[in-house]
Amino acid sequence: MNKRLVLVLVLSFAFIMVWQQLGKYMGIVKVVEPVVEEQVAEQTESADPVAQAETAAEPQPQKEPETSENAMPTPVEVVEPEKVRLENEQLYIDLDNRGAVAVHAHLKGFYNSSRQERNINLISSEKHFPGEVVLSNGSTLDRLFKVTQASKNEAVFTYNDGNQKITKTFSLGEDFKLSCKVETEGLTQPFFLVVSEGLQPLLPGDKLTPGLLDFGAISPKIMHYAWSEEGDHESEVPKKKLSANTFEPVLEEEANVEWIGVKDTYFANVYVPNEAIRNLHIKKVERRLPQSDEVGIMPVIALKATNSVDGFFYMGPILESELEKADPRLADLLTYGWAGLLSKWLFIALEFFHNATGNWGWSIIILTIIIRIGLVPLTIPSVKSSYKMRKIQPKIEKLKLKYGGKDMESKQKMSQEQFKLYKEEGVNPFSSCLTALAQMPVFIAYFSLLRSSIYLRQADWMFWIEDLSVKDPTYILPIFMGITMFFSTLAMPMPTTGDPAQQKMMKAMPVIFSLMFLAMPAGLILYMITSNIFALAQTTILKWRYEHA
Repeated sequence: MNKRLVLVLVLSFAFIMVWQQLGKYMGIVKVVEPVVEEQVAEQTESADPVAQAETAAEPQPQKEPETSENAMPTPVEVVEPEKVRLENEQLYIDLDNRGAVAVHAHLKGFYNSSRQERNINLISSEKHFPGEVVLSNGSTLDRLFKVTQASKNEAVFTYNDGNQKITKTFSLGEDFKLSCKVETEGLTQPFFLVVSEGLQPLLPGDKLTPGLLDFGAISPKIMHYAWSEEGDHESEVPKKKLSANTFEPVLEEEANVEWIGVKDTYFANVYVPNEAIRNLHIKKVERRLPQSDEVGIMPVIALKATNSVDGFFYMGPILESELEKADPRLADLLTYGWAGLLSKWLFIALEFFHNATGNWGWSIIILTIIIRIGLVPLTIPSVKSSYKMRKIQPKIEKLKLKYGGKDMESKQKMSQEQFKLYKEEGVNPFSSCLTALAQMPVFIAYFSLLRSSIYLRQADWMFWIEDLSVKDPTYILPIFMGITMFFSTLAMPMPTTGDPAQQKMMKAMPVIFSLMFLAMPAGLILYMITSNIFALAQTTILKWRYEHA
């Protein structure tokens, strides 16, 4: 690594950060003056999943204006409020007969923190719930459905007022699939089936927009509404301009849509109908973040159906094995970032070393060393050229004195003589740039992989590093990264004479990088530290070799 490589990395990294801010976060949230306190389900670190399921926000009766033309009469049979729990080895789902909707979906093998005290809940609705039916005259959340069948794996809800009938059948299989079939009788207009309102609960400390020192940090609860259009995965960040009152179509031109839903960095709640639909519909719910003046835009996703709809929800992690098991079409939910296929190859290698070591941190270190060894043939010519450049620096200074004029002719003559000298001495001034360009795809692929892999979520390394997917709370790793970068830069073959401003910039790079990486995931910083130490060792060995040749 030399000064040109560092400069290229800095410029590329700055571009990544700017692009990320513009493309990922713009328009997600807005700041408003607090006028009315939003109802937020209070959650504490010591909360038990069962207690949380009993005390969290649940569907409330929706008082919609009714007319004599479309109002549903009150059912003759009196139905009492009732809840049903479906459960398997992967998750448990609580259903409420008020609206016959899912109100909680807790994943047994995933937790809100590395302390593993509370299971992840993928339903945090306040106004709309998965499985909710919205008719032309409003939501059915104010209607009590009769539980006609209930077991550990299946529940059937029925609403019948004599004129119109709605039957919902929920079935939970062995994995993260919740089958949901809706049948209606007597409806004269299509209805909407709600898939999701947002995803995970927003807790104190969660961020939907990054702060000044949050560059590169993972925001796991940033939500996208997603769908598969003609077999291609699409996703968008919910915007402020979305309607808060009515469902609006997302696609301007209808197409075959195979699944729709909401996802964040690690989890998803999507609905896969048995027959492709022609569009998906969306509205927004504004929800204030706890202990904050920020108001997040929660996407409410629904599909439009006539008479009946049959399919299943996937409520679970964005894991390739689980997605493939649920339905091969859901595999597109998993993306490996900008580098795509290269990131996937890196993950396969990383998983191989994890199977051998049982620790993702050591797997990152081992794979980084192997990658750097593979890049040695590209870096040796660059280092060799740098030493030759240092050796001919006095001759270059003589040329500058001889052709130091500011006129165009002197500059052209200086350039010609300088390249002539490079050719005579066998120096390639662009070798470092070519080396940097060759390394950039690997860097970007690693960067994307380590920032988005669910396998690193809450994965510990050793000592105080309990989660490789979040920043080091002590900031020891980014500081140590800056130290290794400083010594690595110091070991580079630098010209004996040169631009003082450029030399000062090179010395400031470790400090700049340390500040930029403060909020980076610990796994990514571990990669950078390993790479810096390898570069330092490599440069030291090559330096000794060329000086004693």
